[in-house]
Amino acid sequence: MARHFLIDPPVHSIPTLEDYQAQWPHLKARQSHVAQDERFIELILGAHQYFEFHLMLLDRVKHQHVDQDKEPLGLNFTIRAGAVKSAIISGVSVIESVLLFHAQSRHIRISDKATFGSLVVAWKADKRHWADIKPINASLSRLLKVRNRVHLYSSPNTTWENVLTSEEEDLEKVHECIAFLQKLKTRDRRLPKRVNSFHRSTKSKNKSAS
Repeated sequence: MARHFLIDPPVHSIPTLEDYQAQWPHLKARQSHVAQDERFIELILGAHQYFEFHLMLLDRVKHQHVDQDKEPLGLNFTIRAGAVKSAIISGVSVIESVLLFHAQSRHIRISDKATFGSLVVAWKADKRHWADIKPINASLSRLLKVRNRVHLYSSPNTTWENVLTSEEEDLEKVHECIAFLQKLKTRDRRLPKRVNSFHRSTKSKNKSAS
């Protein structure tokens, strides 16, 4: 069935990466890896930019039958469910990347192939820093389950009706986590304090010996 598609309203202003940088004032590159970290931050900002662009399309894309003069309809049924799942995945990719960035700044032990799930587990296992993100634990747990719906074989009972029923709440959790992480400060990305203390004590001993 052929349909006309349009964006209503058709005009939209896309914030620049500089605009998104202002929303993430605490993402700071470590002194020893400036180029690498600045590139990572740029990827995070671009992912956030696309996430919000995707939400705009989800809200504004309309369609109508080519042979009918009825009012355009918003995305619905299975097409909307697919678009909602994609939006959640895009949002979670931002959260996942920021969790990795801050985990590195806190010297949290993470696996070589860090995934959203393994990052949350790593944060929980770190007694020193878990409190930094504990307020969004419930939202992270929910998003972990929701994100896994991308694997169709592991969620055969997830229907498009289920996705649309929880759409508003799921996206709200994404926004909640992003807003929280935007306020989270990056720790000093140099040596851990205990290592610095070791070097200071060693220097003191060397001075005493001399």
